[in-house]
Amino acid sequence: MTDILVTLLVGIVPAVLTYFGTMYQSKNQLKAAQEQHKTELDKIKAQHEAELEKMKQQIELQLKAEEQSAYTELSKSAFSTMMDTPEMKKMLSSLMIDGFKQAK
Repeated sequence: MTDILVTLLVGIVPAVLTYFGTMYQSKNQLKAAQEQHKTELDKIKAQHEAELEKMKQQIELQLKAEEQSAYTELSKSAFSTMMDTPEMKKMLSSLMIDGFKQAK
């Protein structure tokens, strides 16, 4: 009976020790993989936030440029319309004539 028990223990003990060793190793590998993935995700998140901020700045600059262009176009249009009126043409003509007379 003891011989059978010793034979069984010789087979069971290494199997149990191997099982616990493998479980410990697997847990460590899983933990290392989780930490690595977390680091990679944090890095990707930081890159996306930087890209988003850059895009926001580009859009803001583009909007400012378009706003300035719209103001310039509006001023040009208003000035052009104002200069095309007959009263303004007459006033400019008289000012130019007066300026030439004074220059002589």
